[in-house]
This record gives sequence, C-alpha cells and structure tokens, in this order.
Amino acid sequence: MENKNEVQERAQVNTQKSVPERAQANEKKRALLVISFGTSYPETRKKTIDAIEEEMRQAFPEYDFFRAFTSPTIMRIMREREGIWVDDVEQAFERLLAEGYKEVLVQMTHVIRGFEYDRMMGTVRRYQDRFQWFACGEPLLTDEKDYQRLAEILENKFAEYRVPGAAVVLMGHGTEHVANFSYERLQKHLTDDGAGNLLIGTVEASPTLDSMMQAVEAQKPKRVLLAPLLIVAGNHVMIDMAGDQEDSWKNQFLREGYEVECNFEGLGEYPEIRKMYVEHAKGAWKRAEEMRAQEERISATQMEMGAGDGSAKSGKIVPGILWGIGVGPGDPELLTLKAVRKIKECDVLMVPGEDYRSSIAYQIAQRAIPEVEKKPCVGVELPMTRDKERLAQAHETAAKQVMDLLAQGKQVGFLNLGDVTLYATYLYIHRLVQQAGYEARLINGIPSFCATAATLNVGLAENSEQLHVLSQPEQIEEGLKLSGTKVIMKMGKNLDRVKEIIAQSGMEAMMVENCGLPGEKICRSVDEIHDGAGYYSLVIVKEK
Repeated sequence: MENKNEVQERAQVNTQKSVPERAQANEKKRALLVISFGTSYPETRKKTIDAIEEEMRQAFPEYDFFRAFTSPTIMRIMREREGIWVDDVEQAFERLLAEGYKEVLVQMTHVIRGFEYDRMMGTVRRYQDRFQWFACGEPLLTDEKDYQRLAEILENKFAEYRVPGAAVVLMGHGTEHVANFSYERLQKHLTDDGAGNLLIGTVEASPTLDSMMQAVEAQKPKRVLLAPLLIVAGNHVMIDMAGDQEDSWKNQFLREGYEVECNFEGLGEYPEIRKMYVEHAKGAWKRAEEMRAQEERISATQMEMGAGDGSAKSGKIVPGILWGIGVGPGDPELLTLKAVRKIKECDVLMVPGEDYRSSIAYQIAQRAIPEVEKKPCVGVELPMTRDKERLAQAHETAAKQVMDLLAQGKQVGFLNLGDVTLYATYLYIHRLVQQAGYEARLINGIPSFCATAATLNVGLAENSEQLHVLSQPEQIEEGLKLSGTKVIMKMGKNLDRVKEIIAQSGMEAMMVENCGLPGEKICRSVDEIHDGAGYYSLVIVKEK
C-alpha cells in the first residue's frame, strides 16, 4: 500500500509555499485537474484512479497536477481512515485561483453523463470564466467512436468467454438520467460485433438484473463471468456484484445453477481505457487552442477595420442570424438538404447539453457532415425539470450566450433533435432572441412520429382520419378516447400506466424505441412493449 504522506502529497500538489508565493510563481503556469467520483478502497484506487492520474501527468508534463473527488462520503472516509484530504471540485478551483493559475485543463474520469456529471459540470461552469484559458475533457463514452472503441476493448478483454457455453455479465452503475441510454448503445455495438454473449446490466436502473438473467438464460451458458463496467471496483462490485448476501448478483446466478466467476478489475485498470481519457484531454486542449486562435483572428480583424462612418468597413459589425435547425429523430440520412447546407454555413453551432459532443443532435449532424467536427460548438445547459423558475433562468442564460455570438456577427446554428417546431425547448430561446431585436429563423426537420410510422411501415392518418399527439401523462387517458390515430410521446416513467390504459381500451399499439439511433427497438403490439423503455420511445395507437 502507498505511504499516506505520498498520497496526500500527490493529491495536494504545490502546497509547500505560501499562497502569495505560489501565486507569483504560477503566474504563467498551467494546471491539470483530474476529477473522479473517488473510492474508499485504497488498493483499487491505486490501480485505477491513481493510474489514470499518473498517465495524465505524463501526457501533460508542463502542467501542475491537482486532484478532486465528487463524493463527499468517500472524501470523509478517506480523511477518517487514511488521514488523506482530497478537495471537492469547488475547493480545487478555489485553490487554483488562490495560487494564481491562469490556464486550466480539466479531465473527469466519469463513464457517462449522468446526474453526478451534471452536478460536477455545474460547478465547472461557475468557475471556467474566471481563468484566462480553460478546457474540459469528455467522459469515457461521448461519441460513436468511443462506444465502438470500448466495445472492442471489452471484446478483447473477455475473448476467452466469447464461446458457446459461456456468458459475461458487465455491471454498470445505471441512472434515471436520460444518459442511461448509453448502456443500450454500448450493448448494440457489442451485439453488432458478434459479441452478443457480453451482456450489460446496471445496479440502479435498466437493464435490470432480472432482464440480464433472462438474457443469460437465452444464451444457455454453463458458466457466467461477472465483471465491472465501472472505473473502480468499489462497493457496488464488492457487495452488490460479488458479495455474500442473498441478493448479490453472484448468489442469484448461483441459485439458477450457473458456474459463477467474478472479475474484480475496474475499467481504470485497463491501459486502453486510461489512454482514452488522455486522448479526450488532448482533444479538449486542441479545441480550446483552436477557439483561442479564432478569437485572436476576430479581434485582429476588428482592429484592422478601424473606426469611421458607421459602415461595415468602419468597424460596425452586422449582427448575425440565429438558425433553429431540426436534425430529425436519429438517422443522419433524414437530415434535409437545407439543414445540411445551413449547418455548413454557420460559424458556430449550439446544442442542448453541457458537453456538446454528448448531444444526440450533434452526433446526428456529425455523422451526416464530418466537417462539423472542425466547427466551434457550444453546449447549452437546458435542464429537464418542471421548475419554472429554473427553466426560465436557463433559457435566459442560453439566449444571452446566443446573443453574445450574434453581436459579433456570427451565424449561429442551434441543433434540435427531431423537428424544431414541435415541443422544442429551443423555441423559448428563439423567442427571447427575437424579443431582444435579433433575427432568428427556423429550419424544420423530420418529426419523430413521422419517422416512427415509416419505421413501422404504417400510415399515420388516412382519408378524414384525425391525428392526435399526446405528450403529457394526464392527457393520455382522455386522449385515447378520441377518434383517429394517437401518438404518445415523452412517456418517461408513465410507460407502465400507458400500457395498462391501452390494453384496457382494446386498441392496437406499436412502439419504436430510439428510432434511427443505435439500440433501436421495434414493438409491434402492446404485449411486446417492454418495461424500462428509454426516454426516446414513441407509441402509435390505432383503432382496430
């Protein structure tokens, strides 16, 4: 085990000098901050988080290293058991400001963008503008390349189990956040690669252990390997997966008669995973440098324009236009030609979500237009909440971000999943920008219910048949009594109730989950509609 003093010294770099001395010494230095959830298990911490941090240090030797954890419980346990103090994210940023750092590179070791990531990014956003230069790397699973790469890593890692008579069950954390979709997306890559006996379950969401056991049973294996799909092998692995209690995954599989083995390696122990984090940090650094260079070019151009009669040549900047662009429900081939052209023409793209690269709308555009990767893109926080005050504040903040760019003469494209005129949060921003006197226009996309009907190979409405779109839980029961075709969107946690109401009505129902996206699932009857369907699920109900 590491010496406690060594760990503490590494966790709190640059603490030997007084704050004024360090501030003066660090006037031109850069800081690297690695943010992790943390673990109270010293041995697995050494093999995972510490190992990731060490490779980050080696990749950025010109940066001074700092660490932060996001779990208050783990930080308290480390203080009490090991005498080790680790900063939380806010404390880490305050330390960097106090020590005079001007440029900061952040890399988190999260796997997906769940609630923990959202909270952490909220703190990051509060501090990033207080530094002259700031870059933040992405979590492990961000774009399509990440999913494919992780799938290949897992396939190679468990190659000996990719044989008849064996199955691997990977334990992910799971979340009620929409990002839980990431597990299905990764599963699709594994299945498409012919590694269908590598199955992903979660501790706290879907796919559940029950669904995993059904999936394993369908494989008819004799032996089952349980392994973490987590950065560290902490409590979830030691207790929920491999513990001796009756309801642990290990014991539940044993009771079903399988030979059960347990792997205790967290993802952070894989060299290939650590390399992915380093590459994400390098990508963030590169994008930040490109943005800085672009800002310097704009500033130089404005200075060259000088001042004079108020025309464009005399330094007056003509405000840009905001374009709300619908990118369709998922299939990049469904982008309209107009949307493709305008995306290419825009100077800056904006998308919902704190990290633009995790945005499904951005990924759709990226798959259709590879050069999108070279464009500046801004992620905008638009929380999924019914708190009107919080929503209004988020919309105003987003509108201000847009208007700052328009004032610089930029053409801004705001990408929206599906059609930008239907239930689009973007519309709030659109109105605020217009009310402020800027020009804003809409480019419609393929609506999700039209794409769903095409996927199901059915018509939505014929002759004089009416079409009803139901988007609120309280609308469904009364809405199903209306004549014609009913489209049910945004069901969320109300899916079970929706199924019950449809079954009682005697109507025909079909559902597509993740239409046009990785992990697309088609259910052609109400009986096929499965529990735990994701956020991007749409039901079409027709009269018999």
